[in-house]
Amino acid sequence: MTTDAYQIRLCLSCGLRYPLDFKQYSKNRCPACRSNTQLLAEHTLQAESWLPAAIPSFHFEVILDNIRSAETVGLIFCAAREFGGKHLYLCGLTPTPRLEAVRGVSKESEKFISWTYHKDSVLTLRALKEQGCKAFALGHATGAISIKEIALARRRRASDTKKKPINEKASMPPLKHRWIGAGEKIVFVVGNGKTGVDPDLIHLCDDVVFIPTLGEKDSLHEALAFTVAISQIAL
Repeated sequence: MTTDAYQIRLCLSCGLRYPLDFKQYSKNRCPACRSNTQLLAEHTLQAESWLPAAIPSFHFEVILDNIRSAETVGLIFCAAREFGGKHLYLCGLTPTPRLEAVRGVSKESEKFISWTYHKDSVLTLRALKEQGCKAFALGHATGAISIKEIALARRRRASDTKKKPINEKASMPPLKHRWIGAGEKIVFVVGNGKTGVDPDLIHLCDDVVFIPTLGEKDSLHEALAFTVAISQIAL
């Protein structure tokens, strides 16, 4: 019996069908009603990724400003790792991976991405801007633009060196600060779900970007919004 296997079991009482991994084989009673279960099949766990890891074309870091949910922080660690993030600045009331609740969700991502804790997010971003970083806040502040505009600007810049047909119509170039070129250092700022991004942080950012949605609430969880945003730009 291999340690990368799992079972599919069926409860003989309530009919619940569920997976059971190798480490829990001794716990074969139904998790819902505690009745006996029947083994239906045993399978081998799939590899975590069947595609080769992509090499990030730009350097990005993340500022988490007063995000009080340990689960949210853990999820953002996961997303940052998967898309090539380099560093997370955990600011204010944001919990760190020293907290077990963060580690329980992050899937050890904090071992692959460096992080530091800072009392003041504004001072942190100001120092990064002085180093030449571009900063984008996630939110719905006045004047916010769609994340698609940042992604489009990046793709346009990547194609700038390609020869264009002579009679191709000229299009309006994106604003320079929205270009993201190879080797550039980008900082994404994610704020508190209730109060949003600190206005002083927004003042320091090059742009505020939002995720266009079709729902009535027009709002996404911070971790989900960050994941969508970075996937639009990184891939």
